[in-house]
Amino acid sequence: MRHGLFARRLFATSIQSVALATATLAGLAMVGSSVVAPASFGDETAGGTQATVPDLFAKSQSSNGLTVSINQLSPKILTNESELVVSGTITNTGDEALSAPLLMVSMAFGPADSIRELADSLDASTRPGRLISYEETSEDIPGGQTIPFEVHIPVDRLDLYSSYDWGPRALGVDVLSGDHSGADRTIFIWDSGQEVQPTQVNAVVPWTASNSSNTVKERSAITEIAQIPGTTLALDSTVIPRPTRDTSTSKADADGLFASKLLVAEREIIALPTGDADPGVVALAANDQLSALMSASIKSFPTSVEAAGWSATGVAIEGASADLAESNPQSATSQSSDQSGATQTQGSQSEANGSHSQSSNESAAQKASKTHANATILKNVEWPKAETFSTTGLALASDKVTIAPGGALDPDPEVSFTSLAPVEVNYSTGETSTQGATDSTATVLSTNKTLNDLLSWEVSTSSDALDVDQALAGVSAIITRERPSVSRTVEVTASRTLTPSASLVQRLKSLLQQRWVEPTSFSQIASSQVTDVERFVVGPGQLSAETSAALTTLGDALAQLKSFADSTSDPKAVNATLHDDILPTVNASISADEQVTRASQFSAKVSNLRSLVSLVPSDTVNLINKSADFPIRVRNDLAWDVNVTVTINPSDPRLKVRQSAITTIPARTVTAVNVPVNAIGSGDIEVTYQINTADGTLLTISDDILVRMRAGWEDAFTITVAIAFGLLFVIGLVRSVRKRRAGREEEENK
Repeated sequence: MRHGLFARRLFATSIQSVALATATLAGLAMVGSSVVAPASFGDETAGGTQATVPDLFAKSQSSNGLTVSINQLSPKILTNESELVVSGTITNTGDEALSAPLLMVSMAFGPADSIRELADSLDASTRPGRLISYEETSEDIPGGQTIPFEVHIPVDRLDLYSSYDWGPRALGVDVLSGDHSGADRTIFIWDSGQEVQPTQVNAVVPWTASNSSNTVKERSAITEIAQIPGTTLALDSTVIPRPTRDTSTSKADADGLFASKLLVAEREIIALPTGDADPGVVALAANDQLSALMSASIKSFPTSVEAAGWSATGVAIEGASADLAESNPQSATSQSSDQSGATQTQGSQSEANGSHSQSSNESAAQKASKTHANATILKNVEWPKAETFSTTGLALASDKVTIAPGGALDPDPEVSFTSLAPVEVNYSTGETSTQGATDSTATVLSTNKTLNDLLSWEVSTSSDALDVDQALAGVSAIITRERPSVSRTVEVTASRTLTPSASLVQRLKSLLQQRWVEPTSFSQIASSQVTDVERFVVGPGQLSAETSAALTTLGDALAQLKSFADSTSDPKAVNATLHDDILPTVNASISADEQVTRASQFSAKVSNLRSLVSLVPSDTVNLINKSADFPIRVRNDLAWDVNVTVTINPSDPRLKVRQSAITTIPARTVTAVNVPVNAIGSGDIEVTYQINTADGTLLTISDDILVRMRAGWEDAFTITVAIAFGLLFVIGLVRSVRKRRAGREEEENK
């Protein structure tokens, strides 16, 4: 048998070589094959590869004056059909017409036994396996034009003999016209019905403020994705609509209906922190404030549609609104961060921990949530980005499940099979615990990088759409074929920047809806048997210089915000105005440079908020008294009263401030604040006005203001007045004396 198979392969290879050298072998064309125009080609454009093409298809096309695109296989997975139909397009990329080209279809001798073997066989620089069809097209191709092709190949020409040889194999289309050529490769899959133990697969699809625009199409895709078995949504609470007082009726109806579809059905949802903040950054930074904010945001994630403010039918619950949340997330600084475990609100389970006693004054939302099954909200999952996945983070999250970046926990390349997804990692050494969980290990789910990349491939052509669908089904088939009698577990994650779409829905179906795949929930994968195969060692991790700079900027801004908020009459409300901008600064989907930009933007927002308490510009001030109350006008454009300290900074010791003025500036007013000063001597000096928060933090300082001191004038005026009064007294006295003398003289003369 082996000698016969070798002879057939050698003969097929010889035929292939002759076909490449000459076009005189038309007599070798397979019986029953034909070239006809297909009915339609969708949105196909010439080419088909994109900048984000996965490694599996990195070399799947070649072009030398001709570009070939395989757009469709029918059937996509062959079972008991009688023929295989290969269709696509041929494009003349030059200016001159090309005579009717030769079209050859070839297929690998057998199924790929590994992902690496499949990638090698998809290399367009070599022809895979044996020639299965050889045709001359019926028309020339004008310069710059595209023609369709469709080839029908009888199944008995595919040499599909043993049922053990089911699975994916490379299929290629090569086109020749004179010195011009082009080639494309895709994946053919044969399902013989061979009995296997299906691979358990779960796919995590993130939908956060980072990759969401909350359009109707997007919501439709998310709703459909949530209904695909084996898919787990990872959400931050900002994408869940909440009723608000100013929402229009039509929008409220749409929001409520969407929320009810998202949260009511019996499914699992991973609760991510607001803004999809990276827990790895927070762990490496050892930032307690950010850690508390993250914990609080996850704790406040709505665990039922009623908790989000809607009834099970999507109607806004009376008195519920987005600005009347169950708990203010800003209270994070005073809340414990020990929230862990999956929260499931079904039957009589409570919303927070599933165990605390019932209150006699339950809200309508809490009571309504007990009338139907709600989604299972997983609040014990952490998902760091590749750059921050570390033992430091695992040590802090040892009681949780951590999702590892694709490839971060791969085994040695010499391991010939795909091992189990759950890995127990010693967070002290970073090594795999092959004995399972211990007191010094953390549970980590290893994800399959190849499947991650394929699921996240944003295709835009029919050719790419075919490739990614076939690859998702094919790679999962390879994993199953590695050990067909033993079921394995595989975790897959979509990119955080991927926008949910109908295309993503199709890719998920291609991955999860195959005979050799068992769609499995996230919790089932996480709690399943752990691997006994050693994986790559996890390092302690280190923040990049850019991320460290971003955290420094963020920390300074948060300190200023706290100081400012604490000086107002409602610190919680002031903090809430910028609360939603804090965690997105360390979003897990952005680069370190973008984190620096966001931190600077947040700092600017804090500065703008603080600038709402300001000094009213002043003209030159004339000071003629030794002691005076210096008037300073302070504007408060906040909606809250603010407590401040106002003082003056003289540039000359001749002016001294007796004491700073501590006062409260009412909301939305301009208030005159008097600062007592003493002036010594005369002259022109410059001063600045300064406002500090209640704890002494500088809030604002004015430009230089000219002060003309004439403190000596007060003494001179007093002396002048005294002399004048003295002179008047003397003059009056002299006149009185004279009058008396004159009177006496008159009496004597009489």
